[in-house]
Amino acid sequence: MPILMSTDEMTQLAQKIAKMRFNQAKGYIRSLDKQTRIELFRTAVAIGEWQTRYALPNKNLLITLVEQKEDYGAPSDSGNRQTRFKYLEARVEPLPLNHRNDNEGNDARTASLNMETNNQR
Repeated sequence: MPILMSTDEMTQLAQKIAKMRFNQAKGYIRSLDKQTRIELFRTAVAIGEWQTRYALPNKNLLITLVEQKEDYGAPSDSGNRQTRFKYLEARVEPLPLNHRNDNEGNDARTASLNMETNNQR
């Protein structure tokens, strides 16, 4: 049975994760739930915003780490500059219904069943 968190608890968790460095935050999120799944890794969702998203089905949470890409250093001979990711914030949301483990469409056992058994001659 998934644990339900209040919005205050989600806000506190987001603030706690936001204080960490990016790699520490990733490790902490993965330690919260054994069945943690990574859904996005540094995917550009909005202009200047890169997201890494984790689904925690046992905790009933969707945690998104937001980064920004920034240039640094002097430009090279071709005019390109090196870039790095700067960790900005963490967002904690309740897990949508279609992400939960009890969704029949996500069950590997039912996906492998032969659906033509009713149509035998």
